[in-house]
Amino acid sequence: MKKVFAMIVLAIAVVCCGTPDTNIYTSDLSNLSESMDESIMAPKQEMLELLLKYLAVESGSKEMEGYPMTDGQMEMARLIRADIEALGLPAILSDWGYVYTEIPSNIKKDVPVFGISCHLDYTPEAPGKGIKPSVFIYQGGDIMLADGTSISPSNPDGAELPDLIGKTLVVSDGTTLLGADDKNGCAISMTILKTLLNPTVSHGDRKSVGEGKSVDLGGR
Repeated sequence: MKKVFAMIVLAIAVVCCGTPDTNIYTSDLSNLSESMDESIMAPKQEMLELLLKYLAVESGSKEMEGYPMTDGQMEMARLIRADIEALGLPAILSDWGYVYTEIPSNIKKDVPVFGISCHLDYTPEAPGKGIKPSVFIYQGGDIMLADGTSISPSNPDGAELPDLIGKTLVVSDGTTLLGADDKNGCAISMTILKTLLNPTVSHGDRKSVGEGKSVDLGGR
């Protein structure tokens, strides 16, 4: 079987798109430390737990007749709606699997509306049933996966590993993809919404939408 893995470093993602066996997802909040008060940001552990909750939902895309919406994608949509409502925000789930919410501006100045968007599915190009994430602090060297394969810094698929020593990594067990594209985006979107609810954060109107249909199949 072709080796399949995905990797993520918390907390804000830079998503590298490509074939399923070479996707690496990395993120780092250090570049925000000078411009954003860390006391108002969601704890990284909270973000991790949110990501793992979303990864547990099997919402892969599927070739199908009619509107490309799977039961798993609708389950993700309902979960996102519930999490938004738990923040005290209104949330609308459309018949087409879109989740909408809005945070009104808390400043008098007229500024552009800021939009947040994420999609709820992951690619069907690699196995996505029974995803088993593993979370650890990377100390260097090869990462051994449960299926007997490894991610090595000496190979192209692990070329970024030397820059990630000391970072928290989340990887699949090698038998499936991780689904971080775009469960990571879902977790980030929810974290942004929660951060903006802090009364010390000044902002204009914020609108958020979770796309339910099969974006990874080209759905729009």
